[in-house]
Amino acid sequence: MTTFKMPNTHSVAFTCDDCGTSLDTERRDFNTARDVLRSEGWQTKPAPGGAWRHLCPDCRD
Repeated sequence: MTTFKMPNTHSVAFTCDDCGTSLDTERRDFNTARDVLRSEGWQTKPAPGGAWRHLCPDCRD
């Protein structure tokens, strides 16, 4: 799972765990950011150890 806060805006961003593409959601609240992630066509999948994998539209199944 690669989720981080943008340094200047502190908004939540996600990175695709396959290709490294990033999406800055421009939202500070994680749940709202997750809604943006989904609306942009990204997918989340459970990963071993209780983490989550984020996949951009080009890498999702």
